[in-house]
Amino acid sequence: MSSNALQFPNLGPRAIGTVAPAQSGTSTPLLGLSQDVPPVVAQNNLLLDGLISPVVQKFDFVGLNAGQGLSYNQKVSGVYNIAVVATAIAPLISYSQAQLDIAISYTDNEGPQYNDAALFIAANGQPSGINEVVFAAAVPPITIFSSFVTFGIAGALPANIWNVSVITGGTGTAAYGATLHQATSGATAFYYGSGISLGGVPGFMLYTVLTGVDGSDSGYVWTDPVSGQTFTPNSSTSAGTFTGPGFGVSMTQFVTGAFGLEMDAAPTTILHLGPHVSGTPDMPSGFIAIPGPAPSTTRNYAWYDPVNGGTFVPTALWTDAATRITFTYNEHSRISLVG
Repeated sequence: MSSNALQFPNLGPRAIGTVAPAQSGTSTPLLGLSQDVPPVVAQNNLLLDGLISPVVQKFDFVGLNAGQGLSYNQKVSGVYNIAVVATAIAPLISYSQAQLDIAISYTDNEGPQYNDAALFIAANGQPSGINEVVFAAAVPPITIFSSFVTFGIAGALPANIWNVSVITGGTGTAAYGATLHQATSGATAFYYGSGISLGGVPGFMLYTVLTGVDGSDSGYVWTDPVSGQTFTPNSSTSAGTFTGPGFGVSMTQFVTGAFGLEMDAAPTTILHLGPHVSGTPDMPSGFIAIPGPAPSTTRNYAWYDPVNGGTFVPTALWTDAATRITFTYNEHSRISLVG
């Protein structure tokens, strides 16, 4: 749901002049009131039909700790109102950016549609809601998916994290975590990866200087003595920093390519990801709306910001339950046929 789509519509009665004449032997489209009645009664039934928007489907969940997938098989094409209200329940977590993400999918005359919006519900225990009016064809069904920010990854920001555009060479391929050497300066570095796109520009290498003084700004070559791969800087170095939350930046995990929305401007000991973390349904991110590779369960590969190269190194594996921040919430959904 784009911000422009989240409008609270006027669902009041339609003007009398818009009611079509009653047709004998039919029923009203919303309430199914008979039109095979005297003309005055039939017209009144049509007016009544236009005053009421009946709820055709409702979902109520209490004490959830995982995302939900809800589906309603509408019988007719028409305009539907979809309302969702959610409330965090005790114990509330202190992370102010925690949110429930609601995604609605349906098909209209232009084809499949997918709207997305977030409910911030974790910080104060107060209800939060969204209201969406759509035109949905009879097939396929209207679906409501929910997922939420529940993952906090324990870890740290490495000191001396840098990125630089490089030209690769040599005879092999350096592995994640390789110790690079710069013969001219005598510096060493921890290698995260190369060929990385930062800010939409490909070809960067991310690394942490371990010892010595980095001579990349002078074009000094880095070498992996194990694989034989070389990295020749062809730009100035930049310190890795993080963009702020709410910018829609997806943190990416080295090696696996897994990704999830970054929720911290500058994480210190915990990096929060959500509401969608690719490839990890119910761990416990809930329903995954964006398909992608899963984070590694065997090695704590670092995550990086693909805009500015900020890097966060987990201290535990992705599957370590101690890294998970969870909260419980109530969710109430209503689907009404407007007309």
